[in-house]
Amino acid sequence: MDNGLNIFIEFEMLFDEDYGLIRTLVNKFKNSQYLNTEYLKHVSFKKLINDLLTQEVRDPLKLAIADGINYQSIYDDIEKDDNFKKLIVENSYPLKKMISCMKYSKALSLDDSYTVTVCCNNKYEVERLNDIGFKVDVIMYEPELDLSKYDCLYIKEGIHLKSKYKNVSQKHIYIANYYYNCDSDKDLLPKNEIIAYSIDSDLKIIDIY
Repeated sequence: MDNGLNIFIEFEMLFDEDYGLIRTLVNKFKNSQYLNTEYLKHVSFKKLINDLLTQEVRDPLKLAIADGINYQSIYDDIEKDDNFKKLIVENSYPLKKMISCMKYSKALSLDDSYTVTVCCNNKYEVERLNDIGFKVDVIMYEPELDLSKYDCLYIKEGIHLKSKYKNVSQKHIYIANYYYNCDSDKDLLPKNEIIAYSIDSDLKIIDIY
């Protein structure tokens, strides 16, 4: 590993799209019988974020949809609905700690020796970066994206790192401190599948809020 100057970060490590999904459902379908209205009407911002952070399986709709409703197909429907994706990005919560960290990394590099590349999934994510004036390199996600040129990887859902990307060895890997990345019996230590990355990389679980 070199000095860790080339940074790769997923858009979702800068903006919480799981939060954005829930806010979009609330705004779009306020009184729907399919929503868990009792929870959504009374949950505070802090409680909602904590509930997302402590999910042992990433499944934000489980918090928002009423009991007894089969909601898994909604995820597929969202993938096909550009307008819904746009609203999710617009309602996503900016992770100020992470944004500041990336901006600071850029500011340190007066000679452009530090590069920050944000991996986006759609044009709306790119637009959101532009809206906050965050001038970074952007790469659009595609299956088995080659990360060989990067030294530092910032990943939201660590268990899928090697299935989503290729050439991820010999890196500094930073994974968000969601419970679904961690062994719940061992005080937020990474799951065994994620610990395995430390065989040939420097691995850390980080607080994104």
